[in-house]
Amino acid sequence: MCMKKKILIGLVVVILLGVGIGLYFFKKENVSRIFIDINPSLELSVNKKGEVKEVRALNEDGILLLEGLNLVGMDIEEATLVITEEAVKMNYIDEFSIDNVISIKTTEKDLEEKIKNKINTSLEAKEILFEFKGFTDEMRAEADKYDVSYGNYLIMEKAIALNPELRIEDLATMKMKEIQEEIQKSLDKQNKTRIEERKQQRLEEKEARKEQLEKRLYDRYLEDNQNEETKKSRAEIGKELLDNYKKRNAGKYYPIES
Repeated sequence: MCMKKKILIGLVVVILLGVGIGLYFFKKENVSRIFIDINPSLELSVNKKGEVKEVRALNEDGILLLEGLNLVGMDIEEATLVITEEAVKMNYIDEFSIDNVISIKTTEKDLEEKIKNKINTSLEAKEILFEFKGFTDEMRAEADKYDVSYGNYLIMEKAIALNPELRIEDLATMKMKEIQEEIQKSLDKQNKTRIEERKQQRLEEKEARKEQLEKRLYDRYLEDNQNEETKKSRAEIGKELLDNYKKRNAGKYYPIES
C-alpha cells in the first residue's frame, strides 16, 4: 500500500472517529424542555442526566420568581422544589386558597410525572390545595392547526401576551430560538429596579393578607369562645387558627368575609 493511500485511510478514520464522538456527545447533551406555569411562566432545559442547563422566564412574573435564584446545574427535582418553595413564599401559590392551578408540560412523559410528583409531595406536606391543569381541547386544536408542538404553542402564547403586536400565524413559521428572542426582547424592556420593587411588594402583600386573615379568624374565635379560659397566647391561638383554616379548606367552619 502506497504512502498516499495510507495517509488517506488515516484521515478517513480520524474523520469518522470525530463524527462518531461528536454524535455521541451531542446525544449525551441532548436536552428536554420543561414548561412550568404558576402565573409565573418558566421554561427549563434539562439534559439526559436530569441537570438543568438553562432557565428562561416567559413573562414578568417569571422574572420576579427567578430573581436571586440560580437553578442551572441543579437536578431537576431539586430545581422543581426550589421553584415551588419560592412560588409559595411569593404567594403565587396561596397557602390559604383552594384555587391554586399549576400547568406542567414536558417533551418527555416520564420527566413530567417526576416533576408533578415532586410538586405534589412538597405542597401536600404544607397542606396546600392545588390542581394540575393540562392542555384544553381548544389549545390542542390551535396547536394542530398551525402544525406546532403543544410546548411550542405555549411559548407562542407567552410571546403574544408580552407583545400583542405579534401574530400567531407569523410565530408558527419561526424557529423556536427566534420566538425565544422575541420574548427576551419584550422582557428586556422591563426595568430591573421596578422588578425588585414588585417582588418586595408581593412579599409584603402576602404578609398583610395573612395578618388580616388571622385577625378575622381570631375575632370570630373570641365571639365563639367568650366564656372559655385558655393558657395559650394570642400568637399561639392565631397560628392554630391559620393552620386549621388551611386544613378545613378555606374556612368550612369559620366562613370569612372577604
